[in-house]
Amino acid sequence: MNHRASLGQFQSRPQPLSAKEGRVNLSQVVWLKIGVFALACLGFGKEAKASDWADWASEWANLKASLTQQIQYNDNMTYSSTQKQAAFGYFLSPSLQASHNTESFDISVKAQGSIKRYDNPLWDCENYTLGLNSQYKTRRSIFKMVGGYGISCAYSSQSQETGVIVPGVQSTNYNLAPSWMWQWTARSQLSLGAAYTNRSYTSSSNSTAKTSSTAPTSYTNYDSYSINLGLNYAWDRELSLNGGLYFMDSQYQGSNASTQRSIGLQLGGQYVISPYWTANFSAGLRRTDIQYASNAPNSSSMSPLGNASLSYIDRLSKFSIGYSSTIVPSALGQTLQTQSVYARYSYKLTPHLMLNINTNLLQSLPIGGQASSGTTTSAYGRNSVNSSVAFIWDFAANWQLKGSYAFLWQKLQQQGPAEGNVVTLSLSYALDEIEELAAGKYNMFDDTTVVHSSSTENHGLSF
Repeated sequence: MNHRASLGQFQSRPQPLSAKEGRVNLSQVVWLKIGVFALACLGFGKEAKASDWADWASEWANLKASLTQQIQYNDNMTYSSTQKQAAFGYFLSPSLQASHNTESFDISVKAQGSIKRYDNPLWDCENYTLGLNSQYKTRRSIFKMVGGYGISCAYSSQSQETGVIVPGVQSTNYNLAPSWMWQWTARSQLSLGAAYTNRSYTSSSNSTAKTSSTAPTSYTNYDSYSINLGLNYAWDRELSLNGGLYFMDSQYQGSNASTQRSIGLQLGGQYVISPYWTANFSAGLRRTDIQYASNAPNSSSMSPLGNASLSYIDRLSKFSIGYSSTIVPSALGQTLQTQSVYARYSYKLTPHLMLNINTNLLQSLPIGGQASSGTTTSAYGRNSVNSSVAFIWDFAANWQLKGSYAFLWQKLQQQGPAEGNVVTLSLSYALDEIEELAAGKYNMFDDTTVVHSSSTENHGLSF
């Protein structure tokens, strides 16, 4: 998640606040008051010294922190075939995580920031996220709650989601996902989950440059709700079968507001071929209905869904290849059908040096209707190829150096093909080894695709 905020100079006298600045300052004051009130409540009724707070915090919470610095060169920030803009940037990314674990209850809160500065101020960016991950376990059930709030530069996520780049736009994201898993029998599990996502965009005076004349000058706000019901059955030690029903409702705002509802069924399984090889597979059908607030005709469609993967892992290496077909809401005012073929390879060259290679081929097509700009959604169909290679070196305790190169080729319908190259060098420090790094004695299988955040399946180049 990503957002912009330019650096300002201190003024010699008070200046009037804009409406946007007023909202930001009010939000900061509110959060400050909440924090002070919480601390006061915790310490009410006793004299608490600084050392008492430190002892209590160390006993109750496990703290993790890291700091990453990056320098990066991108020769095509706009993903344009005719109006390329190169930029050189410096990034500073701190993170702090607090977690508390008991026999039946786990909770983790993580705050993360990313400050990006380029030689072209048009691409300057600040991203802030706050995430919650908690679960409560009983003898036969697990209840989970995952949520987050973030502010970010919209172009960071859109480089992955749509390939349509509009600088000077800020994205605000909320998400909440409760779930419940029940051990039905010794071999079967029943799961029920729900998710809510809200994404809104705020444009500034800089939101004029874009990838082409057919691209929208702004993105579309939307809310998305989904419900999933799943069943997993362990046939034997090698084979497990699963199935699920899901429903998703996405509501898009703007001049071409619409409501898009999808319902689907998917069946699949996992087969352990050997101690080193595993196969996963699933297939299903999905129906989507689109209702427009305007006079545009409603539409419906039926399409197949499927996923398949083959993976190998041993002491020194990991390899996986697969195909995925999913649907996701997008900032274009349409739900996208996304198909991808990927291959990933990691090899541990030495105890402290890692090689990662990733390649992803992606196709995204909106599901019928019209996009927010009023042009047909076929204008935003996207084919892309993203390949990256990275070396990760744990050169000292708690320190990590990573160098990577990524290449992107993409073609939006009704436009010429575009390509970009990104070179990144990063230095990370994990305080007291409390943040697991991505190589050596830490998690050796890092996804080295140069991406903006954490999430979720990232297929685009980073800025």
